[in-house]
Amino acid sequence: MKSLILEWNKQSHTNLNDIQEMNTCITKNNNTNSNPNSLLSSVPYALKDLFVTKDIQTTAGSKVLSGYIPPYDATVYKLLNDAGAILLDKTNLDEFGFGGTGLNSASGPVLNPFNKERIVGGSSSGNVVQVALGIVPFAIGTDTGDSVRAPASYMGICGYKPTYGLISRYGIVPYAPSLDTVGINATTVTDLALVAQTLVQYDEKDYTSQKTNDKLYDNLKPLENMNIAIIKGIENYLDDEAKQIYLDNINQLKTRFNVIEKEFETNLLEAISPVYMVLSYAEAFSCLSQYTSIAYGKNEALGHGYEQIVSNYRTNGFSNNVKRKIMMGAYFLENSNQQEVYLKAKKVRTVLINKYNELMNGVDCLIFPSHSRFAPLLKDLQNNTLSNKNKWLAVDLMNLANFAGSPSITIPTHKDNDKNFGLNINTKAFFDQTAINCALTLELFFAK
Repeated sequence: MKSLILEWNKQSHTNLNDIQEMNTCITKNNNTNSNPNSLLSSVPYALKDLFVTKDIQTTAGSKVLSGYIPPYDATVYKLLNDAGAILLDKTNLDEFGFGGTGLNSASGPVLNPFNKERIVGGSSSGNVVQVALGIVPFAIGTDTGDSVRAPASYMGICGYKPTYGLISRYGIVPYAPSLDTVGINATTVTDLALVAQTLVQYDEKDYTSQKTNDKLYDNLKPLENMNIAIIKGIENYLDDEAKQIYLDNINQLKTRFNVIEKEFETNLLEAISPVYMVLSYAEAFSCLSQYTSIAYGKNEALGHGYEQIVSNYRTNGFSNNVKRKIMMGAYFLENSNQQEVYLKAKKVRTVLINKYNELMNGVDCLIFPSHSRFAPLLKDLQNNTLSNKNKWLAVDLMNLANFAGSPSITIPTHKDNDKNFGLNINTKAFFDQTAINCALTLELFFAK
């Protein structure tokens, strides 16, 4: 597949001065250093507004951080600067990454550019729109449950969540630290690998950072043969249109590869969402406790005394969506609930990880639908008229890669403006090269 990054890299060197001048104006950043040996040199990109950027506002899509100018750079931003890539803009998102619609931001909703009546998905909503429209060839986001991969499916592009710790999280506004992972959106698997090779570096500033010798772009290659695991009966949790596309995809794969059906018990499938909610909301409650207006934001006219200032700041600053999740997280962590709710969820997480890894025994990758439907209509979300909740169970599978800290990649297999669908490719943790190569193989296969 054609690499937009490499194409841009070739063309941009003819007008490098103009591009660097644009970068200075947009970011108010005097770093126009270009590394001619980097394949990302002079290539523009978008950055989800969860990454702190020195002297550039970082809001995380929330009023509580409005006007916050960080005094330091996230490691990811620094690495891209060093590679000569050009930050075009920081993109909108669901507040603090909470939500999968792109509608929950203090800056307003992100609407689907192909059909304003449909959502984009989230939380990396601004990123996928910019890549899908060709404004930038790649964008950097975060993925806590499926935030890079699910909206990629809606918008007909690629999304990659690497192994936990391979890309530094230093300088990212956290949601749920045990799940948060830096992710990449691009139009091709080749571009995912190219960007990842720049970002996969050990960082002593991130206590979860992992060391690897992987060179994902240098070793990128299609595979001659593949053993692919699929989950038996998962198509029954898809909407009719998505179900037909998924079954067609599987039938095509069976003509070329060895496809093996594996069982995933219904009770385990139904456990994914509540486990994710308990763990992520509990961690979010802990992370967001730092927002008091004392360390961040302004406390003028918020009241007298610490309690009143903090209460007014959070009441006026957090959206109702965030408040609900904070309250639920506090409930899960109460002494009386920790044993029965929080600690039990952690145990079930382990059971789910073991089952997930078991599904990948003896195969090159595990694949399942990236979503259960096309991008939903706004009116269906607002009126709560989407099909029954079981249709979301297939989407919950995406959370497993975050539970296990393993690589997961979404690629499009059906593109039709506002009606897009994709497959999700998964391998065990630290098998990112295998995941990337499997994704490339399937991308080339479906492009024929």
